Amino acid sequence: MDECIYLKVLGAKVICIVLYVNDILLASFDMSLLQLTKSMLTQNFDMKDLGEARFVLGIEIIRDRAKKSLGLFQRQYIDRVTKRFNMDKCSNGELPIGKGDKLSSDQCPRNELENEGMKDKPYASLVRNLIKKVSWKNAKQKGIVSSTMEAKFIGCYAATQQAIWLKNTMKGLEIVDSVERPLKLYCDNKVAVFFSKNNKRSYASRLMDVKYLKVRDEMKKETVEIEYINTSLMVIDLMTKALPVGVFKKHVFNTRVRELFDSVNE
Repeated sequence: MDECIYLKVLGAKVICIVLYVNDILLASFDMSLLQLTKSMLTQNFDMKDLGEARFVLGIEIIRDRAKKSLGLFQRQYIDRVTKRFNMDKCSNGELPIGKGDKLSSDQCPRNELENEGMKDKPYASLVRNLIKKVSWKNAKQKGIVSSTMEAKFIGCYAATQQAIWLKNTMKGLEIVDSVERPLKLYCDNKVAVFFSKNNKRSYASRLMDVKYLKVRDEMKKETVEIEYINTSLMVIDLMTKALPVGVFKKHVFNTRVRELFDSVNE
């Protein structure tokens, strides 16, 4: 299933063990199986029982048993990052980057004096810390593409791989017997969506690596379903580009991040 997730099944009872280096998280609906597993682990390994999980890998676990809700919060991690980079006293801003702001190599240090002035500003390290534990990716594609459609279709291929992993993980956890409905993927390129649903070849796609055509196979098997969505509705844009304040706040709301903050403050 996954190299960090293990299951123990006793009849109708199931316990999930999530392992990351020397941290272990146990989850089960059956308390007797939970206690039995903890007893078995402590007999074979030198470990400490910290009780009900409140933090895992620096992520706070928030429960509201009355509403039967569970949330994840990274307040402490954010505080550590801002203090590490001397940003804990900074004023709050509405946007991470303003629309129209341009970044280029011309802004990089160009001599020893400017390099010296940047020693206490580890920008690359800051960015790496900000994108930690988040399931998204913004990077240059490995291949060279000849059209926007091809670039978008390759993105659909990467998203399809993630969708297959999610479906297999859910099935392996035995939370459900299977995930029958296809997982929806959204793409803001109509040509790429059309190409994913048809076997037609085009001039723009004739040099595309055949491995990317797996997207069509998964569409036929109804593993995934790719739908067109207008660019203005692409929530992921808040992580990949500068946006107007109103659009940025709308995307934040649609990710349910704001709802989580409100529940914590309450």
